[in-house]
Amino acid sequence: MSTKNYLMKAAYMAVKATERGELVKTKNYLSLALQLATQTTNQQLTFILLSFMCHRFFSGVVSEQAEKSARAALQNATRGRDSLWSLMGGEMFAGKF
Repeated sequence: MSTKNYLMKAAYMAVKATERGELVKTKNYLSLALQLATQTTNQQLTFILLSFMCHRFFSGVVSEQAEKSARAALQNATRGRDSLWSLMGGEMFAGKF
């Protein structure tokens, strides 16, 4: 993508990450999207990406890493006072026990 608009790039990377395909490509797209969302202080996209990452990589998994991922999604959304993504993060976090 050749635009200089970082918000557009972050959104594009987020959409590309949702495509089924190679795990490495998904991780790379998510990493880039998260970096750009953080750079542009786009909290909403950050909450979405953290929740998607938790769901994509840790759905049905009970482990320390899964718990950390769900906790990160929940804490970030709670800190940002976003009730929808706080609910999603809370549901994922509760599912890890």
